[in-house]
Amino acid sequence: MKFLNKNQKILVLGIIAKFFRRYCFGIKMDVDYLIKHGPGLTWMDIKKAGNNFITPRAGKAVEIQALWYNALNIMHIFSNILGENNDFMELKKKVKDNFIKKFTDYYDVIEPKDVTIRPNLIFLVSLDFSMLNSDMQKKIVTYLETNLLTKTGLRTLSKNSPQYFGNFLGWHDKDIAYHNGCIWPWLTGEFVRSFLKIKKHKKKWRMYAYENFISRLLNPEIQQCVGYAPEIFDGDEPHAPNGCVSQAWNTAEILRTYVEDIMFIRPKYEHSLVKVIV
Repeated sequence: MKFLNKNQKILVLGIIAKFFRRYCFGIKMDVDYLIKHGPGLTWMDIKKAGNNFITPRAGKAVEIQALWYNALNIMHIFSNILGENNDFMELKKKVKDNFIKKFTDYYDVIEPKDVTIRPNLIFLVSLDFSMLNSDMQKKIVTYLETNLLTKTGLRTLSKNSPQYFGNFLGWHDKDIAYHNGCIWPWLTGEFVRSFLKIKKHKKKWRMYAYENFISRLLNPEIQQCVGYAPEIFDGDEPHAPNGCVSQAWNTAEILRTYVEDIMFIRPKYEHSLVKVIV
C-alpha cells in the first residue's frame, strides 16, 4: 500500500483546498458543499465567438458532483492509510446528503435545475463511490438505456429534444452537433461499467454487455483508423464515424472496460481499498 506518501497527500489536499474558496472561472464549493462552476467548464465545452457556449451547463453539473464525492472518498482512504485524522468523512456525508436532497429528478444540472436528457447521469453510477442507493442506480441505467443508447454508444442528447442534431456534418455548424446528438465512444465504457455494476458482474451479463455494447466498436469495419476508436459517431443511424479518425480517450476507455468490466480483471488493490473505507 506504499503508493502515497505525505508530500503527495499535501499536494492533493492543496488541490481540494482550492474549492473551499473561489477559484478560477467561478469554481468553488458552495454553501451546500456541492461544487459550483461557470459555463463551458465540463467536457461539453464547445465555445463560439466571445463567451457563447453551445452547452454552457453553468451551475452544478451532475457529473461534477459525482466526481467531487468520489474524490472525497478517495482522500478519506488515503488519510486512513497514512494513519492521519481527517475531516473527509464529515464532508463527504454533507455532500451526499445535500445532493440527494436536491436530486429529485434526472437532472443534467442540479442548480439551476435542468432535466435535459444527457448521458452525464452515468457518472452517478459508474464511479467507485456513488451517492445513490442501488435502486436509484438501476433506474438511471435503465433511463439512459431507454433514452440514449445506440449500437455505438450513448447519444449526447435525446432525439426528442428540439436541440438535437442527428448528424455531425450538414447544413448546420458542426460544432452545434458535437454535444447535441453525436455519440462519444468513451461514454460506452462508463455505461458498461454501470450496467455490469448493477448486474453484479455476473458472467451472462458480461457476455451480454460485450455482444450488445462493445463488440461493434471493436469491429474494424466501422473504424476510420484500424485499431482505434473515432472521435464521434452520428447520432442518427447508421451512426457513421466522424471527427478525427483516432482519439485516445475513446480508444483507452473501450479497452479499459473490456479488460476490467467484461473480462473482469480488476485493479490490484481494489478490495484492499474498499476495506479501508468501510
